[in-house]
Amino acid sequence: MTITPSWCPWRNTMLQIFARYNEWVSIDDEVAVDNRWGRLHIERTKGFPRRYEVSAATRARQKGQILAYVKCPSFNPFNSAHYYTDAACTQLLFSVRGRWPFLTKNTYQVRTPDKQVIAEFDKDLGKSFANAVIHLETINGIEGIGRDVNTTVNKARRFVNFSALVEFPFYTGGAREIATVSKGWGKIDPFLVNIPRLPNGRQLDWRVAAALAVFMDLALNRAQF
Repeated sequence: MTITPSWCPWRNTMLQIFARYNEWVSIDDEVAVDNRWGRLHIERTKGFPRRYEVSAATRARQKGQILAYVKCPSFNPFNSAHYYTDAACTQLLFSVRGRWPFLTKNTYQVRTPDKQVIAEFDKDLGKSFANAVIHLETINGIEGIGRDVNTTVNKARRFVNFSALVEFPFYTGGAREIATVSKGWGKIDPFLVNIPRLPNGRQLDWRVAAALAVFMDLALNRAQF
């Protein structure tokens, strides 16, 4: 292994990048959970870099009140996303960030603007060939596993970039549904997220559900899911 010499003009920049992407924090139990929304409508909008709109969904599965505007960085857009309250993307609501910026397989944290973590999720590499498996852990004690129920379609994504026919339910260890992310055949069809309330009254934070859906679209469109 070659050690970068102290006189190298890129040395400080390389060290700063390494330090920045290794800033990893623990889930903070004191962060407030936002469970006002039980249905989400998420669609990709025009523009570069990648942008999305997260809205509350009506009972008819139509777009309702806009909750967040999503902007992904032009450099390595598959590793992070920022969610804003305004269309100009100036007021940060929360963000999602992968631990390692240059790897396709990653662990992600959902963070508030002051970098407090409300959830973590990651893909299980050992169980994801037949169908994708994602582990989820949140600040209010909700933990579970999500699996893509369309095994044949999931295998096809190893070779073709497309994000159609998504049916991805998340369940607790007690087989209680946490959330389900779905998408139809059409390329422009939105992602729909259902977030039921658990028997103990707890519910997945809508910010975490939105983060999962956008992550899925990013991953599916690069044949890495």
